[in-house]
Amino acid sequence: MVFIVSVNAALAGLLTAAVAGTLAAPAPVTVGLGAVAAVAYLAVALVRSGRRYFGLWTRYSPRFPTPPEG
Repeated sequence: MVFIVSVNAALAGLLTAAVAGTLAAPAPVTVGLGAVAAVAYLAVALVRSGRRYFGLWTRYSPRFPTPPEG
């Protein structure tokens, strides 16, 4: 999951930089916008997926629990 999110973040940053470059933004602005978009996408995706993953464990109940010893 982290690999796919990282690739998607890179693509989001590249897309944002391409759009900024198409709109004739200066190179430092284009690079900055791309970097901010990539980091923002990565952060939001990891937080959302982390909440979903750890939320699963709060509701988890095993179907076949280990019997008590004794």
